[in-house]
Amino acid sequence: GLRAALVIDVPGPATPPRRPRPCDACAARPCVPALAEATRRMAHPDDLWPFLAVRDACPVGRAHRYGARQLGYHYTKDRAMLRDEDGAGDTVVGGTTDARAPQPRRDEPSP
Repeated sequence: GLRAALVIDVPGPATPPRRPRPCDACAARPCVPALAEATRRMAHPDDLWPFLAVRDACPVGRAHRYGARQLGYHYTKDRAMLRDEDGAGDTVVGGTTDARAPQPRRDEPSP
């Protein structure tokens, strides 16, 4: 492919603009107790399932959450989670996922 480099002789911004931090406006901070619980329940360093509850506790971005099977793939790398993905029923309702949600190993606590 073609490649190019452009050099522009103009000054950049003095300081990078500060990006908003969503946690600053969150008085409830539901993630804090969820993080303490996840840390307590973590069976070993590779046990990421309890931290799914921490992600679900945060209201920021909840509307953009992956479906249950796609989350399962990202936590386990099991491609079977992605087969025949239609997206139906992969929503979180009341903090729980549907029946197609990935199940943790028997030796780890459920999220």
